[in-house]
Parts: sequence; structure tokens; C-alpha cells
Amino acid sequence: MRVLFVHSEYAPPSGEEHASQALAQLLGGSGHGVGWHTRNSQEIAGSLAANVKAFLAGIYNPRTLAAVSRRLEGFQPDLVQVKNLYPLISPFVR
Repeated sequence: MRVLFVHSEYAPPSGEEHASQALAQLLGGSGHGVGWHTRNSQEIAGSLAANVKAFLAGIYNPRTLAAVSRRLEGFQPDLVQVKNLYPLISPFVR
């Protein structure tokens, strides 16, 4: 089975990152293919303009939609695990 993890990471890492990594390692160690599409909150740290853009992108983010679509086509997962959408990935990922 091929599993794609879609995750917006916090900066600094939180329990969600550790749980996602542990699950990915467990799956990979069991012979499953694991892929990632991540964004990191560090991208917007310290910038008011970037935070405003991230807020709007959390509602609808065409850049991330396109990137996730490309990743889906390239990796062709059987399962997609969406762990954390905000602030840089929107609920419109498909």
C-alpha cells in the first residue's frame, strides 16, 4: 500500500509532527510506500504580510491545490492521510 501524508508542520515541531513521523516509520518499516507533502509554519514566521496571506490560503490555496495534485499524480497513493491543514494547506486539497 502507498500512503501519502499531507501535513502543515508547526514551528517548532509539536506532537502532531512526532505522531505523523512515527506512523510513517511504522508503515515504511512494514513495507508500505510512504510519501509526503508538507509545508512548514516557519515559512510565515515574523511576517505580518505572510501571516495574512496564510490566513487567506487556509480558506482556499490554489498553489497548494496544484502542488498536492501533482504529488498525487506522481506518487499515486492508495491512501491519503491529511493530518493538519492550517495555516498553509487548505481544506480544498483533493
